Amino acid sequence: MQLKLSENIKKHRKDMDLTQEGLADAIGVTVGAVSKWEKGSNVPDIVTMMELANFFNISLDELVGYNMSSKKVDDMCKAIDNLVYDHRFDEAIRASNDAMIRYPHTFKVLHTSAELYFRKAAKSKDKKDAEKAIEIYRLALEHISQNDDDEISEYSIKTRIANMYGIIDPEKALEQLHEINYDGCNCHAIAKMLLKMGRTQEALDNLTLALLINFSEQNSLAYNTAWALTKTGKKSDIKKAVELLDADISFIDSYSIKDRVTYMHKIKMLPMIEKACLLAYLGEDEQMEVCLKEAMELGRAFDETDVSRQANDIVKFSFTDKDIPAYDASGTDAYSSIVDLLEQNIQEEKGKMKKCVQRVLDYWKSL
Repeated sequence: MQLKLSENIKKHRKDMDLTQEGLADAIGVTVGAVSKWEKGSNVPDIVTMMELANFFNISLDELVGYNMSSKKVDDMCKAIDNLVYDHRFDEAIRASNDAMIRYPHTFKVLHTSAELYFRKAAKSKDKKDAEKAIEIYRLALEHISQNDDDEISEYSIKTRIANMYGIIDPEKALEQLHEINYDGCNCHAIAKMLLKMGRTQEALDNLTLALLINFSEQNSLAYNTAWALTKTGKKSDIKKAVELLDADISFIDSYSIKDRVTYMHKIKMLPMIEKACLLAYLGEDEQMEVCLKEAMELGRAFDETDVSRQANDIVKFSFTDKDIPAYDASGTDAYSSIVDLLEQNIQEEKGKMKKCVQRVLDYWKSL
């Protein structure tokens, strides 16, 4: 165990852009005292060390420089987590209180403690537990720069806070969720809160947008996963990719308005063209041609029809009167969009797949 008090005082003073005189004034000591601390020729008394730790917004252990403190923090947080998982909340609270006294400015301790009250409140629906969770989450946010866990972020913490407000004050919960509703990511959560409050149409507005986002994500996910499978070069993976594209095509059909030409026609063409490329790779040329002919029929119907550009006007699961505009980055007409897509793929692909995409393009142009 090695102490680095002198180095840490100097480091944190400089991090705050303070001179020795500035730190001395803030703590209420002489410049000479600060100088001796940083040289290591003297150390502050325990009360002054606590004041320094509080001033620098760090734990006392961090100020003193115990190189084992990180392990101790990990052990304490793990012990709290284990107690929570066993629903031994009273013991977890005692362990949490002890940890926060020792490490009042350590992010991991604060986040673990907040999670304790979050899970307790989720079970008990007790407003005091929810309030405590919010209080500690807000403290954790002040120290989020210490966070090294990729699964934790400012967004995830603010989402937790919003969930806790759902127990205390639904209106405040809505306010919090709207603040972090980036690209509509919280529309579903907002809708659930609105339903609890009896605001059905507002809930349906948000649910419609959530459905559209989910549709777009699912479609894109299937398309890109299938293409990623082709990169392995394994025949078994390419067959799986074809199955995934078939599932995606069925998924698009399930959202489409029957007997009506919409943007769904163009959207459906994309997985069909990708499927045609994979069928060509597998040597199933007859099926490839059938797939391309079906895609061409969709494209012609699309190009000959003046379709709506509102996203909520292209799916049968739309329950809002609000217009949700859709932007099509692939181009205005279906035929040339597919040509552009295939030509781009030819530039990006190599070997056998490159030749297969070229065959698909040649056949597409011949139709």
